[in-house]
Formats: sequence, structure tokens, C-alpha cells
Amino acid sequence: MMATLRANQWWCLSLVFFLVLLAPGAARGQQSPPESNPNATFEQLSAQAASAREAGRVNDAIRFYQRALKLQPDWAEGWWYVGTLNYDADHYAEAIPALQSLVALSPQMGPALAFLGLSEFETKDYKKSLVHLQQAHQQGYGDDAELEKVATYHLTLLYNRNGEFEKTVDLLGPGIRRGRPPDEVKVVLGMALLRIPLLASEVDPGKDALIHAAGEAAALLDGGNFAAAADALRQLVTEYPKTPYLHHAYASALEGAGKIEEALREFVEETRVSPRSALPYMHMASSNLQLHHAKEALPSARKAVLLAPRSSTSHEVLARTLKGLGEVQEAAKERAVAKKLESNAAEVDLTQRDFYARSRPGESASPQTAGGVTDFEDSFEALGQKAAAAQAAGQMDTTISYYQRALALRPEWEEGWRNLGTLCYASARYADAAIALKNAAAINGRNGNVWALLGLSEFETKDYKNSLIHLERGRDLGFAGNAAAVQVARYHLAILLNRNGEFDRATELLTPESGSGPLEEEVKFALGIALLRIPQLPDELDHANESLVRLAGETAALLSESKYDKAFSKFEQLVKMNSRTPYLHYAYGSALASASRYDEAEEQLSEETKITPGSALPYLRRSTIALQLRNADRARQLAQRAVELAPKSAEGHYLLGRSWLELGKIEDSLKELETARNLAPNSPEVRFALARSYSKAGRPDAAEQERAAFERLNAMVQSQRSRTGSQAYGAIQSQNGIRAADGEKPAQP
Repeated sequence: MMATLRANQWWCLSLVFFLVLLAPGAARGQQSPPESNPNATFEQLSAQAASAREAGRVNDAIRFYQRALKLQPDWAEGWWYVGTLNYDADHYAEAIPALQSLVALSPQMGPALAFLGLSEFETKDYKKSLVHLQQAHQQGYGDDAELEKVATYHLTLLYNRNGEFEKTVDLLGPGIRRGRPPDEVKVVLGMALLRIPLLASEVDPGKDALIHAAGEAAALLDGGNFAAAADALRQLVTEYPKTPYLHHAYASALEGAGKIEEALREFVEETRVSPRSALPYMHMASSNLQLHHAKEALPSARKAVLLAPRSSTSHEVLARTLKGLGEVQEAAKERAVAKKLESNAAEVDLTQRDFYARSRPGESASPQTAGGVTDFEDSFEALGQKAAAAQAAGQMDTTISYYQRALALRPEWEEGWRNLGTLCYASARYADAAIALKNAAAINGRNGNVWALLGLSEFETKDYKNSLIHLERGRDLGFAGNAAAVQVARYHLAILLNRNGEFDRATELLTPESGSGPLEEEVKFALGIALLRIPQLPDELDHANESLVRLAGETAALLSESKYDKAFSKFEQLVKMNSRTPYLHYAYGSALASASRYDEAEEQLSEETKITPGSALPYLRRSTIALQLRNADRARQLAQRAVELAPKSAEGHYLLGRSWLELGKIEDSLKELETARNLAPNSPEVRFALARSYSKAGRPDAAEQERAAFERLNAMVQSQRSRTGSQAYGAIQSQNGIRAADGEKPAQP
């Protein structure tokens, strides 16, 4: 087997520098001070304010607006711009007074209430933030769809924090049913499903994998896809059998699918996991009432009231149960109690909060000594100096000890936690590194390097699910460091994506790294795994397949450089080595198609359908080729087969919609393209095709909306590619950028 990274020493040294603070960027040019004219009129000041704002001179604009407002304090537009300009500049405390003045003038102005609530959220005034965001939701946001998304998201965060999880689901539910929610919304849904009374930023990063998986299941459940939700939750309760509220969620999915008897068994299981929760007892009573078993429902309903006597819902369930038993007077009494308790605040489960909360910096610090260091009387400053001296002398354990002692004195020292995490990682103390880096992230969650090194630490402890999440978060925030360290982070993220079956995304990350750097050979090997679509880490691969994968990686590297003749020669070798290898013919056919050798490509892709008959991938690629050759009917047939195999494939519905469009079947085209948009809302290609289809259907307003969405999304894609330096790997990737749930089963050669 190939040598592991741990056998190489170079990377350890490079990573010591991974979290070094970057020097601050060059100071921005100072904005010119506003013209000082103490006798300026309101009209002059308001005109100067608008001019400065339009020129991007934010500070000048705010000063002019403030001076104008002293002359005319009931000027709503002025308060709006002072508030929103400060908000956009992250000056939330300064935004609040201006927005309060605006709301006093216009108490029903939804956007002003939203910005006020968002500013209060950022200053951690959560009680006022909740009030104002609720008012904004009631009043509406005008035409500002983006403000509505941001405000709604923050409102659900606060509902979760208050333990009002049902309100979170009610608020997000309509959007989920319209399409696939973004990842941050899934996190909120996952927290609601697990009933975690915290903000997302307050959760221990070690629980991220569980919450993300719960969020995926919650999106299915709240979207009404009960069968798929039940499958996902069945897997989750297998992996986390003692996690509170998972059995409850699984039971809810079964109930939604009409499997009430099975649901009852899961509710009973939840009572064992969460014996002090009234929730499963309420649902057991409700389920029995659905089965017209009021007598069996009564013990559960009474138990719910016993556990939650101040809950309106528990008394309402008991009232329905008593009514079902014919005890009308008792039912009326319970309903009256329920009505009286409706205004009660939700009770926060402190056990849940404590279990999921990230530790405060310093709580997990270990002031152990090492290297003979025993003097605990040093000041924070002295310990910092000694740590620097010990590090310069190469005394790693001693340096770590000094950092631990300094952090015990000053637990909010972000740089100390980052440096401690880096040193522990470089010393192969990965569990200690993860603790230190979680503390650093708790203080500043916007440092991409911290999340990247946390993900690398978790990788070494085989916490692969959290490692993937945190490496992706680091990538999104931006890897910064020397080239070798960045390559290490990208490589580990890519091989975890391979393990997760996200081969195209892995390829995008690996392709720019394939031609140079200390990990060149490892990167090529990982490219081979991606080309053959093997959902394993390199170290998990069967030794018998190493030569095949290595040759596949060399082929993939040649394709990334557009060296097709050499790549095709390698493909011939691969096919001779093992012509029955899953996805080999698919990769070869895709590469041939990229070189416009369509007949040969069709031959290879047709062969793939025999080897992996359950995969939609070769049909998708053949449909794309048929469209390129302007054979729309053939493209339709192939796309329909792909959709049959993978009903949730955004690419399949997109290709089918395009085919119908070319055939002049506009209504059929719209149906498929709208489905593709719901499955892949961020695909520029889908939006472009929809704009064409709406135009053909005589719906110019809808077409214009889709064109605007296309331009916005396309600009985002280009910006991301420019920022990450990754290029589309056209030879073996989806040509449409919308690859989703294609239905293929992971296979091994």
C-alpha cells in the first residue's frame, strides 16, 4: 500500500505555520472628511449624504445624514440610511438607535423592523431581537426577498434557542416543500428535530455531524417525503440509538407514511431514551386516537400532563382523549386549562442545552506540566515569553505546557488556542489539538485556518464525518497559509468527499493539485479513486486494486491537462486490465465525448449500462451527447431512462426538460425544468433553460426572473472558481454543474 502521510516529515513542519496570523492587509485609504459648513441647509446636507452614499463613501454619508437629521428629526429616509449603512458596515450597535427612531416614526415598516432585529441579534440582545423579527414577519418585507431570507433564518435561530421548535418548522416548512433548502437551513432544522435549545454558533463542533445528518432527515420529513425520511432516520437511530428525540422523529416519519403501529413502537422507545420528556407520550396518545383506541391513549395522555403540567399541548391531548372516552365534562375542563396555558413560554430542556453546548474557552484546558516546568507563579506575559523561547529552541512539549498555563490565566486568548492547537497537531496529539481548536473557533468562528486544522485533527482521530464538515467550512471561509499546508487541507477534504460518494466535487479539488507539490502522487491516486467512483479512503482500498487505481489516477491527471491522446492510451490499458470495472467505461466514454469522438463515446457508455445497469450516469451522459448532436428525441428517451433510475436527479430532469423544449413540448419542458430548479436551485444552467422555456410559453415576467437568477448565479460560480483556483474537470464530470442524486450504487473494482 502507498506510504501514508504520517511517514513523511515535511508536512508536519509546514503545518506548524498553518495557523500563523496573516499580516493585516494594507490600510484602506482614508475617506475624505465631509465638507464642514455649519450653516448648511437640510436640502444641502441630504444631497451631500446621497452623493456620498452613491460614491461608496459610507462614513461621510452617515455624517451628512446625521447632521441633516438634527435639522429634521422626522426624516424617515435619513434614519433608514443611517441604520442600514451602519448595519452593512457591521456597526450593529450604531445601527440600532437609528432604526429605533425609524420604527418610532413607522411602526409597521417591516424592513426597518427586520434590520433592527438583525442588529440586536448581532449585539446579543436576543429578547428584543425576537420581538422585532416577529413583528417584521407579521408586517412583511416588501419586495426584498434577500432580507426576508436572512430575517426568517435568524428568527428560526431564536425560536430554537427558546425551545419553540414547532414554530421553526412551521416557518421553514413552505420553503422546504418548494425545493431543497440550503445547508444553513438544514442545520436549523436538524437542531429543531433534536430539540437543541441553542443558537447554531453555540453548539459543540463535535456534534456537527449528528446535527447535519438530522437536518437532512428533517428536510425530508418537513417536506412531506415521509418514506425517504423514515429511511434516513432508521439509519440515524442505528448509528445514535441513545440520542434523545431521534426515535421520536423516526416515529413521526412512520406515522406520516401511515405506519402507525410501527410509529407507536418507536414512541415507546423514545420514552426509554427520554424518560422525563412529555413529547413521546403526547404522540403515543395522539397515535392511539388515530386508531380510535381512546382507552389505550388515556395512560399516555395522563403521563404527558404529569411530566409537563404547564404545557398547553399536553392538556389539549388529554382533553381529546377524554372526549373520545365520552367524558365530556372532564374534557371541557382540560381544554379550558389548555386555553389558559397557551401564552406560556416553552420550557427549555437544560439537559439538552448542556449536552450540545460548546464548552467555554478554558473549561477543557489542561494546565499539566511537561519538560520539568513546575513554577506556577508566572504572569500571563511571562508565560507567553517562555512559550516563545521554548518554541524557538524546539522544545515542543515544554512550549505546549506554557501555552496551557497561559490559557488557564486568560481563556479568551484566541491566538493562544490557535497556536496550542497547531503545536498539538504537529506533535501528533490530535485529540488535544481538536480541543484547543474548538476553543479558538468558539472565540472567532470566521477563521478558515482554524476550521481546516480542526478537520485535519478529526481526520487523524477517524472522526471522518465531522472532519468533512469542518474542512468544508474552512474551505468556504478560505484556506490561507503556505502552499504545502493548503494542499494538505484540500487533499484531505477531497478524499473525504470520495469516501462520501461525491466524486465530482473531489475531482474539482484535486485537479489543480495534480501537477506539483509534495502530495503529487497521493493526489493522483485520489483522482484514480474518484475516476473509478470508489467510496473509500486510500488506506481503506484493497491492495489488489492499487495498480488499477494508480493507472486510473495517471489517466485522470492527463485528462485534466487536456492530453487526450495519452489519456486514451491509458484508458485502453485500463480496459484490458479489467474491462468489468464499474464506471471505467463511463469515464472513458465521457473523455471521448469531450474530444468530440461521439461514436466511440456511445460505444463505451453503452457498455457501462451493461456493467452498472442501476446507474443513471451513462444515460445522462448519452442524453447530453444526443442534445449536442441535435437529436432531441433520442436525448429525451435517454433522459427519461435516467429519471426512472434516479427520480431525484436534477441533471436528469434538466436534460429531459431541455429535450422537450427542443421538441416544442413547452408545458412538458416547464414541468421538468421546474422540478430540476427545485432539486438544484443554484444551477445557472437550469435557470437559463427555464428562461428560454418561459419565453416560449409566453410568460415574459417569469422568463425575466429566471434570466436575472441565471446572471446572479453564473457570476457566483465564476467568482468561486476564481477564488478557489479550481476548474471544471469536463472530461469525466457532469457537463451541467448540477449533478445530484444520480442513483448509482457505490461499487468497487
